[in-house]
Amino acid sequence: MSHFYTNVQLAGNTILYRGYENGQPVQSRTHFCPTLYVLSKNQEKYKTLTGKYVSPVKFESSREAREFIQQYEGVEGFEVHGYERFVYQFIKQEYEKTRFEEEKETTTVVILDPARPPDVRSKPARAMMVAIAGALSLILSSLLAFIFEAINNLTPENRAKLDAIKTDLHTKKEA
Repeated sequence: MSHFYTNVQLAGNTILYRGYENGQPVQSRTHFCPTLYVLSKNQEKYKTLTGKYVSPVKFESSREAREFIQQYEGVEGFEVHGYERFVYQFIKQEYEKTRFEEEKETTTVVILDPARPPDVRSKPARAMMVAIAGALSLILSSLLAFIFEAINNLTPENRAKLDAIKTDLHTKKEA
């Protein structure tokens, strides 16, 4: 199951998505709830780049998140963190879903014992192959020797019949 996007845009409070899912082109409009982060006095899962703890604040719309940023922009001691380009938050969220789905489908192979060459050769049996090839070549060469000897010792009457057969075959090929 493969998912990838070709275009993602924010139009008002709606994400416009174009991409491919399982090889088929798709496009959709979806509602997206962005997340921003504010400083926290408690030990949280998230930290800023400077090491301060922050807690997530989820908004119902991108407009609500932008208004929150504007409301606290000049307030001293109150910092708002997070990426304001909400399209990238959407892409990250969708990527994590897709990655999780692909990991579920991925087969894991674990090598229990490393490969090592066998102690005793099992196949092919070279001696048997050489013996068979030698026997077949002996039989075929004897058969060819008998055929050539028979052709050389033909009577004049049989030689004429053989030449007639040859000419008939050549004329049929040319026609």
